[in-house]
Amino acid sequence: MSPIYAAFLFAWALAITYSDYTVTGKVDPTVFMTFSLIVPLSAFLFPSVYAVIVTASNAILLYLTLSSGGGVGQLINSFIFFIFQIVLGISFLRLKINLAERIVEEEEKARFDVMTGFLNRRSYEEDLQSYLAAPLPKDLTYIAIDIDGLKDINDRYGHAAGDTMIIGAARCIEQCFGDKGRAYRIGGDEFAAILTSAQAGSEALLSAFEESMRDWSKRSGIQLTASFGCVSASELPGEDITALARAADAKMYERKALYYQLNGHDRRKYVQK
Repeated sequence: MSPIYAAFLFAWALAITYSDYTVTGKVDPTVFMTFSLIVPLSAFLFPSVYAVIVTASNAILLYLTLSSGGGVGQLINSFIFFIFQIVLGISFLRLKINLAERIVEEEEKARFDVMTGFLNRRSYEEDLQSYLAAPLPKDLTYIAIDIDGLKDINDRYGHAAGDTMIIGAARCIEQCFGDKGRAYRIGGDEFAAILTSAQAGSEALLSAFEESMRDWSKRSGIQLTASFGCVSASELPGEDITALARAADAKMYERKALYYQLNGHDRRKYVQK
């Protein structure tokens, strides 16, 4: 409802009330209330406009009541109606606030992957755009990660086991990289981490990631490994975040090719026997 339409309805309600007053010689707040009940809906979209109009309208109503020489009963009725309008306005304002909070909450949920709790591809793309707007920090490191053998696990043991593997990889990534930047699940078995820490690309940290996956494998009974590629901004001076992502992907695919070679099959050619 537009503010102009809301104002028109309030004016219309006041006109009806005044017409009633000229006929009966009394100001009846229930008449105004009857014809203006629909108008507070305008607060759903325009709470500030609603507050202004309610205040003005009730001031006019109070003036009409006093000028008509109404008794105490009319003044009490007018006061009750005034409180009614305020309470109704507050109720709609609270509805407006609750709706806005829900929209923000849903917007936040839309940025996260449900299974892992990581930021999703939408968040990933948005963050890449933000990094393109300015020179990269020197300590920024991009890590591309892809789980090894997920299709094999899905085919042999079912998708529940595959989901467990994905969640396990996410927990290992979170454990090793979570406090050094942002981690994303950008595909079924694909992850990325954008880190801003002096030790982000260190061999010790990457070794700790591999050790974390070995520990998880022992606890779960599911063999978890991942191919990854790591590139820092200092290795590619002057390049943007997309160049780092491509370079990290290239390194990751080199490790993936080695995994296929050692394990005797490529997931893209694998056929269950």
